[in-house]
Amino acid sequence: MCLSISEFWLLSTGLPLVSATFGPVANLLSICALVETWRVSASNDDDRVSDPPWALAINAVSLAFGIAANISLLLTFLRRVPYRFSQPFTVVAWFLSAALLIVLLIAYARSPDIKPQKGIVWSQSYYYAIISAALYFSICLMLAFNLWGAYVRAHYPPGLPGLTAPQRSLMLQSFVYMCYLGGGAAVFARLEHWSFLDAIYWADCTMLTVGLGDFSPHTTTGRVLIVPYSWGGIVTIGLVIAGVRGLVIEKGKGKLSLRIFRRGKRLVARAVRKRWAPDIHGSQRGVQAVFECDDRREVGVGELQRRDPDAGDLPIVHDAEGRVEVIERKARWWTQWMGLSAAFVAYLLLWLGGAAVFYASEAEQKWTYWDALYFTNIALLTIGYGDLYPRSQGGKPFFVVWSLLAVPTVTVLISSMQDTILSVLRRAMRWVATKTDGVPHAEGTEEEAKECDPNIENGQFHPDGGMIEGSLDAQDPEEASNR
Repeated sequence: MCLSISEFWLLSTGLPLVSATFGPVANLLSICALVETWRVSASNDDDRVSDPPWALAINAVSLAFGIAANISLLLTFLRRVPYRFSQPFTVVAWFLSAALLIVLLIAYARSPDIKPQKGIVWSQSYYYAIISAALYFSICLMLAFNLWGAYVRAHYPPGLPGLTAPQRSLMLQSFVYMCYLGGGAAVFARLEHWSFLDAIYWADCTMLTVGLGDFSPHTTTGRVLIVPYSWGGIVTIGLVIAGVRGLVIEKGKGKLSLRIFRRGKRLVARAVRKRWAPDIHGSQRGVQAVFECDDRREVGVGELQRRDPDAGDLPIVHDAEGRVEVIERKARWWTQWMGLSAAFVAYLLLWLGGAAVFYASEAEQKWTYWDALYFTNIALLTIGYGDLYPRSQGGKPFFVVWSLLAVPTVTVLISSMQDTILSVLRRAMRWVATKTDGVPHAEGTEEEAKECDPNIENGQFHPDGGMIEGSLDAQDPEEASNR
């Protein structure tokens, strides 16, 4: 069974990258689930109900498995441990982490002696445990699918071969960001006499520049330290967002390159086989060069002309040049708008879905759904008026996880809108120039081509409309699955 481009990229590259990005997040949330009790007084957050020793032990073991799995995955990404050993261990460790937390959550919910009674509610740690268990299980499933594709279906070789160096560093960036957030929260919790979980919520608002204003440093030491801490946090989250955006763009570039090559190659093959076969004669060698390619290099019309100058007079070359230009332009347009559409859909889901959760969690504040929509929009755009903010035990943990997803999503959306609008403006300017001076202008420039395929270098771009030649970073999934 052959995979499509999207399926191949998802199994071999996308799922491991998402797992690596959210692994450190799951570990930090698991720490939040352990540091404080799972039950608290409804009227006073400082009045806590202690947890049974066996529950603390299970929680700690779950965290230990999660940290071990995260370290194993990090070493796999950095190529320090063989994939065939580390990846199965990572999947099993993530599964055990999720299973232990799920069992503990079920035990707390069903035991009449543990379940909160009158005046007692579930604490922030309890909700952090729910989110952490969901992330652990999701990561386990994603990595299991990656193993299945490598060993059971043999769609791609084991060892995460499709990952580039920037992609492999994305997990390290996420790990550094979570350590920075958690370490800063621990320091400011001690300085400002906050609980660790409130400090996590404050650090998240600070590093994402949301600034709701319900927590702020009041000590002199805290106000001095916030200057370097906030700058370091903004730089750190900026690197993570840049890595995520690069991942989205690189996926689009790979799909674009493969689409251009496949459609162009089919065009040439059809022309050679049917229409111009009697006219080839001495240029048969040059036309045949189109199909002489290895795993890392694909040959187009420009390469055909370079190998056989006589091929330039063939109808196939002139016709292919014009049609490949159209193919290239349409493929670039499709990839660009699809990326913008995907970012916009993700934004809507986070905005509308997040508002629904906050509407339910902040019922004691008597929020309407419109209040929740207003709050999530202000938070998404990092405006942070501070007139509304989550106060419930479940609202703060959800806000931390939601904001870690939402703010980078909005950043990617704005960047995609910028690229699309600039592209539309360039096309409009070319159209106006064509209409005013009567001279047709090229539909693409070398810089635009480089945006679509970073492998286009000097001498490989043909402004007269020829097919782009060069190596494709993305491996053809059909060839990989056949191998």
